[in-house]
Amino acid sequence: MTAFWVGVAIMSLIASLLLAWPIWRRKVERAVMGQDQLNVAIFEDRMKELDAELASGVLTVERHEQARNELQRDLLQNAGTETAAVARGNGGRWAAPLLAALVPALAVYVYLQVGSPEIIDKPPVTAAPPQHQEAGQGMAGDMQTMVQRLQDRLRSNPEDVDGWVLLGRSMVMLRRYQEAADAYGKAYELVGDVPEIMAQYAETLALAQEGSFQGRPSELLQRAKQVDPEAPRVMWLLGVVAAQQGDTAKAAGIWQRLLKVLPADSEAARMVKGSIDQLGGAVAEQGESGAVTGSIALQVDISPELKEKTSPEDVVFIFARPVQGPRMPLAAVRHRVGELPLAVTLDDSMSMTGKKLSSYEQVEVVARISKSASPMPQAGDLEGSVIARTGDSGKVVVNIDHVRQ
Repeated sequence: MTAFWVGVAIMSLIASLLLAWPIWRRKVERAVMGQDQLNVAIFEDRMKELDAELASGVLTVERHEQARNELQRDLLQNAGTETAAVARGNGGRWAAPLLAALVPALAVYVYLQVGSPEIIDKPPVTAAPPQHQEAGQGMAGDMQTMVQRLQDRLRSNPEDVDGWVLLGRSMVMLRRYQEAADAYGKAYELVGDVPEIMAQYAETLALAQEGSFQGRPSELLQRAKQVDPEAPRVMWLLGVVAAQQGDTAKAAGIWQRLLKVLPADSEAARMVKGSIDQLGGAVAEQGESGAVTGSIALQVDISPELKEKTSPEDVVFIFARPVQGPRMPLAAVRHRVGELPLAVTLDDSMSMTGKKLSSYEQVEVVARISKSASPMPQAGDLEGSVIARTGDSGKVVVNIDHVRQ
């Protein structure tokens, strides 16, 4: 499964642009333009050239990403030179390139946050050399200044959809996820049920909720699916959600349908295929019954007296570990108290340590509620555990019933 995470990380670098594959097209009248309009028009033209160069193999994915970021930085720097909004086509159509300039690595971030952070032995963070720190601080300062200019422009022109989309992306770069969600929310208010905007809004809301798609993000994705079942980013995210919930077969099925939507020879299609292949090891182990080898079906709940001490947003870590020997989790998922009682399945596809559930006849299954959202156990955490046999057909009940001392 480790290879799968690497694949997702690589894909996220290009999914921002490629999975946004033709969303909206608008016709721009360029006879009379203000400076801002001209900047956006130049941005559009250059983005089309970059896309063509990527598709033809002239540019690598990394160079394409770098060039795109440079274009966006230039656009931000030039923002606010005039207050005129970019001309819009009929029906509220708006600029595709700014929509296509989505957030790099959102998918992998959500995956890692909602996935299994407790089973990764993270190395200590090494401080960057002083000169690198100074360079990073300078870039951060420049970004803050550019974002402030964009915010000033939006205050005078709050109906600029393109500006809100660009602000949302900028806020993600600054890791100000709630403000990013607010910006995409404004864009959503202005354009209505546009699947691509709804997907971006759902992503940033999930980031603001520590990676959880529970509630509004899930509602947005389901609504976007109803509007356009073949919206690429919506399909990708629905697959991400299925995979993080342990339903690898469902994720693979969604991404197989996504392949039918994407151009067959596109880089996006190749990366989606790679992700499906990485899931394939788990999916291939499914028998006719659909059960994954080494799986344990769980029913997780909490005692009424302890539930009074929690809030719906508290994090629940659910994992299986060996009864004897090293206690490193073999498989794990992350949910919220508000989802309890919860049916969940742990299986071999969730392994990230090289060891699988199917290698053990018995394991200890633990459900832990952490107020701090930390995967490391702490005094005051609420827990429940049970010894279970791998591969049993029935559900194993895990009741969170005591406070960790």
